[in-house]
Amino acid sequence: MTPSETPRMPSEATPPGLDRTNRRTESAFDLASLANSESDEADAGPEVTGPLDVGDVLVAGAGAVGSCLLYWLREIGVVGSWDVVDGDIIKLHNTNRSLGFMAADAGWPTGDPAQKAQQAAHLISATPHVQWYHECIEIHPTSRPDLVTIG
Repeated sequence: MTPSETPRMPSEATPPGLDRTNRRTESAFDLASLANSESDEADAGPEVTGPLDVGDVLVAGAGAVGSCLLYWLREIGVVGSWDVVDGDIIKLHNTNRSLGFMAADAGWPTGDPAQKAQQAAHLISATPHVQWYHECIEIHPTSRPDLVTIG
């Protein structure tokens, strides 16, 4: 048996689809099989024709998820009454995952952070409520939005 024919130990086995230098030798899956053979055009998804109108909306939480929702809604456009509820301030270590917040909003370098509700509401001209959700319900018990999103 020559050195090139020496059997390799299982821990040295090359994964399928890779050669000994870890170069891809074959596709892990066939993209052509995923394409619809009846049509050459890919489905682009639904057409967005104008501003989103879902009535009165309460966005509970303006952190990473809530601020990103409002950021993209700003791009689409919104109609109706929108309220944003969050009692917290923007923190610098959270700005990397919040599209609507920048380091300056967290008070860097001055040390004066903004309120999440105020900054996020500003994205779509919504009404900010700098309080926690349960406090908002206690203050406005008869207010019933058409949609409540939890961010």
